Amino acid sequence: MFAVDHLVYAAPELDAACRQIEALTGVTPSFGGVHGHGLSHNALIGLGPDCYLEIYAPTPGTTPTSEGADDWIEFCCGLDAPRLMTVCLRPDIDMSALARRAQNGHLTMEGPDRWSRTRPDGMTLEWVLLEPIMPEHDFLVPFFIDWLDSPHPSGDAPQGCALHSLTYQTSQPESLEAVFRTLGLDASAIRKGMTNRVRASLQTPKGLIAL
Repeated sequence: MFAVDHLVYAAPELDAACRQIEALTGVTPSFGGVHGHGLSHNALIGLGPDCYLEIYAPTPGTTPTSEGADDWIEFCCGLDAPRLMTVCLRPDIDMSALARRAQNGHLTMEGPDRWSRTRPDGMTLEWVLLEPIMPEHDFLVPFFIDWLDSPHPSGDAPQGCALHSLTYQTSQPESLEAVFRTLGLDASAIRKGMTNRVRASLQTPKGLIAL
């Protein structure tokens, strides 16, 4: 089984994206801190127990050519406006076992790798990520997280919103469904469309909104 841990809302600039999310939802995101490599930072709003929306952006001055920049940084820097980028799932099996499942299915994954972020209150959160390397699917394949002994970020994120629905729109539904089945994911939310996009609807103080 897999639970939705968080949605990643990518942006070229954090403050502007936070203002946009506040205007859409009626909830003010809280600053989450800077990631360990110093190239990105985030802000959060809760989406219910153990689930949240992460507004993710490069730190000021970071570019795709910055040392250590990855495809997430490149994606954010190339955006004209913020957009929902990808989904993070929390598996109920060991990350190494999930990595072996992917390898046995001939899927390319990165990790499990340890990451960290220091919150504004000084607490350092640590987690392990397993990420798909499948550029043909444009971040539609979820990545996976284990929070180890860290408290879940939704615990102190501003509340008032909830995840209502989630779909994966793709021009290659059969190919994406095969990847989902290999990983043991539910493929029922995959839809055929002209463009590759993750789409979510959130129940908010301002009603149902779409990202």
